[in-house]
Amino acid sequence: MTTQKPIVWYDMLHVFHAGDDMHPEHPDRVRAIVKRLRQKMKGLLTWNVLHEEFSVDACRLKGEEVEEHGASDENYENNPYNEGGPSTTPWQLTADGDTYITDYTGTLCERAQWILSNSIESIVYGSQRCTFVFIRPPGHHAPPTGQPSGFCHLNNAWVAVEELHRRRIRSIGILDWDVHHGDGTEACVRAHSRRIPGVRFASIHAFGEGVYPGTGKTKEDGNVLNIGLPPHTRTNAYMRMFESRVIPFLGRPDVLIVSAGYDAHYRDPMQLMKLRSATYQQMSLAVLAIGCPVLFLLEGGYAPDVLAECVEETLTPWL
Repeated sequence: MTTQKPIVWYDMLHVFHAGDDMHPEHPDRVRAIVKRLRQKMKGLLTWNVLHEEFSVDACRLKGEEVEEHGASDENYENNPYNEGGPSTTPWQLTADGDTYITDYTGTLCERAQWILSNSIESIVYGSQRCTFVFIRPPGHHAPPTGQPSGFCHLNNAWVAVEELHRRRIRSIGILDWDVHHGDGTEACVRAHSRRIPGVRFASIHAFGEGVYPGTGKTKEDGNVLNIGLPPHTRTNAYMRMFESRVIPFLGRPDVLIVSAGYDAHYRDPMQLMKLRSATYQQMSLAVLAIGCPVLFLLEGGYAPDVLAECVEETLTPWL
């Protein structure tokens, strides 16, 4: 029997990946999502919260605080990390000058792989149709060589591909709607095309002078489609390309992975595009119509309240 109730996953200890308060990729992003969904979609979602039983010792900053309060869904309201998080986290910038790393980032990436593996289990063996993983740090700029890039450390989309392939899923789609080109994911697709040939990757993003990462000019090349749109593109022009080029290109894979970034919103501090919150419901409806299971992975989106609103819009068609 197909499970229609969306499953959402997150790691209560994501807050240990924290840099300077001014850095746009900070714990408030996921806090805002969780708070809004618990208020607006209470009872409509299935929550899977990674808790203290999995490698928590490697992430502890406050002794027994997590163990005492618990990090399960039932104890969410009483957990000290929901609002304040760790008071101090040693961090430093990596070689790219944009991405930060903490003493806990490596362990959190390991925990992310565990979450991704288990979410794939629910899709492949549990007939789950819609899963959303609120994962930090994001991943779509991380290349196959593994070095940090563009706020990213681990290419979460490619980890999901590997997990699907290991379970004999051969037709896999990746849709990247973050405002930035998913250069790391494209590099992974190309680097592993002989070993895992059944992956189609589509990225729709801003492209132009000064737009990070400077790649992703509009081009279809075998199993890769890039749609690079001018900065400040609005919803109507964006959706025309999305519906006429991106969705047909993806076809109907056995599973679709969505690198779900929300920094194309007109209120996002990146100020690169002019999409509205309802645009993400439109895109999610188009994805739903494909008819295959979908795994959403959180990427960009740096105005927490706007991000949370857009995630709600994304999940609404699946309720």
